[in-house]
Amino acid sequence: MDVLNELQSGKSKLIYIYVESHKHVTIDDIKEELRLKLITIYKVINRLIDIGVVEKVSDKNKFTVRAISE
Repeated sequence: MDVLNELQSGKSKLIYIYVESHKHVTIDDIKEELRLKLITIYKVINRLIDIGVVEKVSDKNKFTVRAISE
């Protein structure tokens, strides 16, 4: 699957590339680095989880995600 072609918005593509380029990232990391609103980040991350390219990593203190390797 070509993830970037599946994603509609530039923000979605930006978040996916950011997550893919890091081993694990928190929502706070994304917010600080990309300067996006939390509502946007959660919406995109949930979409990426739904299509199976990102997964939530078990972390009891923070919402952490990572890209799933094909």
